[in-house]
Amino acid sequence: MSTGIADGKNAHLVLVSACLALLSACGQPRADKPNVLILLMDTLRADRLGCYGYGRPTSPVVDDLANGGVVFTRCYAPSDYTQASTASLFTGQDPLVHGYMNSNYVLEEANVTMAELFRDNGYQTAAFIANGLAGEKYGMDQGFDRHVEQNRAPAPELATAARAFLDEHAASSEKPFFIYMHFLDVHDPHRIPHDQFGRFADPGAFAVDMQDSLLLETFVMRAWWSKVQKWKNASHSDDVVTYFADYADLYDASIAYWDQAVGTILESLDANGLTDDTIIIVTSDHGEQLLEHGFFGHANSGYDVGLHVPLIINDPQSGGDWGGRRIHDPVSLIDVLPALLERVEVPVPSHLDGHSLWPHRDTERPAAADAKPIYSEGTFFTNRPVSTLIQSYRDGDWKLILDRFRDTKELYNLSRDPGEEQNLIESEADIARRLYTGLQRRYNKNLHVFDSRDRSRIDQVDEKLKELQSLGYVSSAVPTPSQRPVQYHPMKGAEFTRFGPFGDEEDLHHFSDHLDFSGRDPVAFGQIVRGCREDPRLAHSTGVWFDRRSTFLMHNDGAKRRVVFEVRIEQEQPVHPTQVQVEFNDIPGEVSPIDGFGNHRLAYLLPDALQTPGYFHTGLLVDGRFVLREGASPRTHKYGAIKIRSVTLE
Repeated sequence: MSTGIADGKNAHLVLVSACLALLSACGQPRADKPNVLILLMDTLRADRLGCYGYGRPTSPVVDDLANGGVVFTRCYAPSDYTQASTASLFTGQDPLVHGYMNSNYVLEEANVTMAELFRDNGYQTAAFIANGLAGEKYGMDQGFDRHVEQNRAPAPELATAARAFLDEHAASSEKPFFIYMHFLDVHDPHRIPHDQFGRFADPGAFAVDMQDSLLLETFVMRAWWSKVQKWKNASHSDDVVTYFADYADLYDASIAYWDQAVGTILESLDANGLTDDTIIIVTSDHGEQLLEHGFFGHANSGYDVGLHVPLIINDPQSGGDWGGRRIHDPVSLIDVLPALLERVEVPVPSHLDGHSLWPHRDTERPAAADAKPIYSEGTFFTNRPVSTLIQSYRDGDWKLILDRFRDTKELYNLSRDPGEEQNLIESEADIARRLYTGLQRRYNKNLHVFDSRDRSRIDQVDEKLKELQSLGYVSSAVPTPSQRPVQYHPMKGAEFTRFGPFGDEEDLHHFSDHLDFSGRDPVAFGQIVRGCREDPRLAHSTGVWFDRRSTFLMHNDGAKRRVVFEVRIEQEQPVHPTQVQVEFNDIPGEVSPIDGFGNHRLAYLLPDALQTPGYFHTGLLVDGRFVLREGASPRTHKYGAIKIRSVTLE
């Protein structure tokens, strides 16, 4: 990893360089340095594992690891979606500090990752990734000698790649290894083989094809409209209840499918004589909501069902002291990095937000009253690029949730109300203010750290390449880092005085008034149900956000024949669209020429199959690219996307 150019202003880079120099001075690792294997299953709720008290046998292999290790019963993710949370695991820092907050951003090279620290301390590092959000495109490959990215690969396929590495390592390497594995089988839409469906239910009795993502989205929206929005025409019908009962069965079956693959990896460790020398960590990046509080999925709330993740550490070299222990103090994923560094006797960088877990190793008691607070932040909105829309802060038995998208504040006593059902924000105002002060302090500290950074290593390498090109040493055809989309970071140069830090409590009451979409564009954005809010101007549609495109889930009562888009082309956009194409259920439809600034009304006849009662998706393509939402996304400016003002059926 390049150390870049440091001067008096870039204190962060000086710190990073000093840490790496210290690590390099440690020399080669001792022969007794343990191997490290991290097994992360995306979207895995802690409460669906047997070792966390679940009644179904979803995880016999993981449960055995827990019986021989330590279980942290109250571990929480720093965010409830993959990008921010996984990068926090890698860096030991809060999301706003490391800056990889959603797929509009990347993990900049100014960050020092877990893999870099292990590699620079003499470890052979490898990653096996089934989720591209933790991959090379977003800078998450930093520090890995080998980075195998197989997007959406099933657990057995990922396990096969890891086992081949273990065989190779055992035969040829004298270094200890650090392996990170990121599985995706428990993330929707579930792609486990159909013959695995019957683990906990008769697959022949499933109401519908559970791997049909359009059906999933349809049922989610029906449940949302019924339970949360209470739309008159969206009854909580029996088929919705049946569908989500089937979905819960499939979720559990997916865990069991992954657990079986974990068993093959452990067998490979044993076959290569590596078991007694390998620390194994089992965890997740976030949980999953299965209609608790009316929500489905993740990245849409601050409740524990989306944040409570497993953390199991099996360390054969710790002796019998840790076998079967359960630690009840609240901890965070950002604590894993300092704990591992301390365990392998690597100096822990002072800039980490996490704290070592090892002080708990000799304790088996209820959660301490003086346990450190746990902070989570998530759902960063692109038109407020350095603001957080959902935050939670737990201190002792109390937890505060600020949901700035829906403009709500919630306070729960977790010891009396673990399901977070009774909001005490009004009756316990003094406690709420105390937690708000702690949350505010944490956020402002993070914002200051980010704002105080000068140029990243990427910026410096870019300048150095330009200098070499001007001298003729490097061909101008070689793309500089800033020309590569993966390196683009729109937060650089943001007007921080506009976006933060937090204002006073009065600002919270009016927060939603400042969001661009709330008053000017009547389109609610969010994936599936994320951030959806009732709006009388959207009688027939609610916006959803998939794969960086704008698409809309519509309901036709059988009397509508056309879909109508009201769109606007802004004058300041550099690229002017020339044509628009409609899509229905991901099938391209009619093409319309379009040109000129201002408002446009685009009407398209529905296909015959969609003129009957039911749900469907629709969206627009502009010159072969999806229409994008309004905001600070670099894609909006680069591709000159049209802004959608409304979508209706006529």
